[in-house]
Amino acid sequence: ALAVHGDAVIARGAREAVAAAPPQERALLVQGPHKPAADEVIRAEVAGWSLFKAGYATGRQFGGGTGQAIGDAQGVVYASVMTLSGLREHARLVEGSWGPAVMGAAAARVLGVKAGGTVPLIDRRTSLVTEVRIDGLFEPIRAEDAFWLLAPETARGSIGNTYGPIVMEDIAFESAAWVAQPDLTRATLDDLAAVRAHVQRLAGLPKRMGMGDGGQAYTTLDRLVERVQRADLVARSSLLTPMLLIIVLGGYTLVLLAGLLGERRRPEVALLKARGADRVQLARLAAGEGMLIALPAFAVVTPFSPWGAAAVGCVLAMVVPAVSHGPRASRPGPRRQRRSAAGPRDLLSRPPGRVNGASLLEARPSRATLIQRAGIDLLLVAFAGLAWLQLRQYSSPITGLGIDPLLASAAPLGVLAASVVALRLLPPLTGLGQRLIDRRHWFAAQLGMWQAGRRPHAGPVLLLALAVAVSTLAWALAGTAARSIVDQADHSAGADLRLSETSGFAPAERETAVAALPGVALAVPAWRNTVSLGEKSTASTLFAMDLEQAARVMRFRDGVPFADLVARRGNGVIPALASTKAFDVLHKEVGEEVRLPVGRNTVSVALLREVPSLPGTQGEPAILLDLPSLEGLSVQEWWIQTVPGSHADAAAAARQLPNLRVHDRIAMAQQAGQDPYGVGARQALFIAAFGAIALALVGVAVDVRATGRRRRDELDVLRALGASRRTLTRALATEQGFLAGLGVAVGVAVGIGVAASMAPLVILTPSAGRPDPLPVLSVDWRPVAATAVGILVLSVFLSRRMNR
Repeated sequence: ALAVHGDAVIARGAREAVAAAPPQERALLVQGPHKPAADEVIRAEVAGWSLFKAGYATGRQFGGGTGQAIGDAQGVVYASVMTLSGLREHARLVEGSWGPAVMGAAAARVLGVKAGGTVPLIDRRTSLVTEVRIDGLFEPIRAEDAFWLLAPETARGSIGNTYGPIVMEDIAFESAAWVAQPDLTRATLDDLAAVRAHVQRLAGLPKRMGMGDGGQAYTTLDRLVERVQRADLVARSSLLTPMLLIIVLGGYTLVLLAGLLGERRRPEVALLKARGADRVQLARLAAGEGMLIALPAFAVVTPFSPWGAAAVGCVLAMVVPAVSHGPRASRPGPRRQRRSAAGPRDLLSRPPGRVNGASLLEARPSRATLIQRAGIDLLLVAFAGLAWLQLRQYSSPITGLGIDPLLASAAPLGVLAASVVALRLLPPLTGLGQRLIDRRHWFAAQLGMWQAGRRPHAGPVLLLALAVAVSTLAWALAGTAARSIVDQADHSAGADLRLSETSGFAPAERETAVAALPGVALAVPAWRNTVSLGEKSTASTLFAMDLEQAARVMRFRDGVPFADLVARRGNGVIPALASTKAFDVLHKEVGEEVRLPVGRNTVSVALLREVPSLPGTQGEPAILLDLPSLEGLSVQEWWIQTVPGSHADAAAAARQLPNLRVHDRIAMAQQAGQDPYGVGARQALFIAAFGAIALALVGVAVDVRATGRRRRDELDVLRALGASRRTLTRALATEQGFLAGLGVAVGVAVGIGVAASMAPLVILTPSAGRPDPLPVLSVDWRPVAATAVGILVLSVFLSRRMNR
């Protein structure tokens, strides 16, 4: 079921990753001077792809009034005038009708143009003015379609100081562009790789179209393919983790039950051996029985999954106990025989505590498991520690195998290692419990603890510990991943809302318009620029805002680290805080000064604080400066703190302002939370958790039944000696509750411990990178507690079968 689920998640994730990719990653854009033979050449090269063409008239500007449009330094507002094939398939009319000339609705709103109105266009080469009647206004049906690479200004109305487009049916154009797009709606990784190879062969297409050096072919399809490949790798590895957890738990349950079956049949096997049966005959009988159980299950599963090896494992698990000598029945010597005799019979006739001068604890035989005696648990710890160290040093997943074995096995290995090591604590804990009970005159509790000490409890306790650990780990990983998504969105946006000017600077009325947005508590203007720092000219971000106000709007996960920097203004030095990468690039320490290019000047900056990463960045080296200490910087961004409960209103109103890009932390978190890879991985963890609980309860039920069969004679003796059914029920409940409680407690501790150590290392972004900021453990204790208590109660309830 998990394998089928994983395949479906990966297929859906790939489809949605392609659908959500930016248009330049899904299409090929060819542009350059128009040549007569160009159309025929490109159609032959991209046969089977959708193909659309645009022709551009250059050197046009708007005359007359231009509404709220922002011109260049001389006040010139440029016009985007073109022909555009396929427009009516990709756009809808919002006003007027389709005619010889239509205009993008976003640009029309800024320019104040209505359908049926006229727009004066000036040819800058000839100064000729043409009055163009705008028949209709249109908007994209889907702004993310690759078709709009031909007119990228359509959605927002402008690119820089150029507004439009104005699409005309018949104009003379000097340059042209084509968008060619393959059908990737159901593309697999192999299909994407084939398309990428074909696109690489099209690198020389502009020259074959006759454009010479003036043409270019542009696509970033290789980025999409690489991203999907890495996302596929991470998803397969993440989805393999719950499968490995189930395999470990299911395999251990099978071995435990096979051992119980072998123990029950020991007298039959001994009789068969006494009558001359050899191991080959015993193996043949056991294999036949195993196949009667395994083959029907294998036949059911085969159409859905290739896990045929599980059927072989089932048969082997049943054959090995049958042909091996198995554990021998305990044959206590004379001294132990006397102590063993001081059991239930003497407990009914003597005061609790010590029997024949011996503590009840001394009646407990050694319960070291084969795993412990062989030191396998310590070997598992060594492997888990090595995996943890390797993950801490991870830079990228291991490629070439289809999965990353370390990423997939780290959590299961940690759970298994911690659980088997915790078994070493069970004997002393059992002894401690017995000593505490010895001091009380609670016969039922003493009997139950004494029986717990006699019982080979490693099997069911480990089973419960693994089940609870798996379920706890699932809840912890899911909670940590969900919190990491919110943290990443908060960090990427930087504030509740961050508005970026697409034209590079804010118009005069922008501050008033931003302040008037509904639901805005505080709007802080900011300046931003990308500069090269250090001897390697590392691309870095410089941005500046009033540090006193920034302390209120910037979303730092661990609190505001620079509230006192405002007091350091003065003496010609600009107070600033910088990311760790910025300190590394500059080779500076906290408190040192550095000269930085800010605007048209070079200023002295005091690096007074270090933070792992600055909000509003993508993890690159970044430095935040105090804007009031600087001069001559134009505002390019607005960092907004919204009023609680009014965030959606503020975001919706901000999207209506022209020439602004809105970074909404809540919308970003919601979008990231719907990523099919992440959702599918969390669903698989929950499936594994519930499957682990079911397997554990099956194992405990069979163990309880087998224990009850072994105890039949003892229980008959105790009843004959006067023990009431209520007393025996309480004793059995004490025994089972103690062992189950140990398993549950160990499982919760192991699950939380593994999650705390592994979760920040195995939670990656879909592109297989480290999240920024790094994940921190987040546990919803309600489902963890409910699961643990539920398993404990059911385990104790199952003990009632022993008494019956």
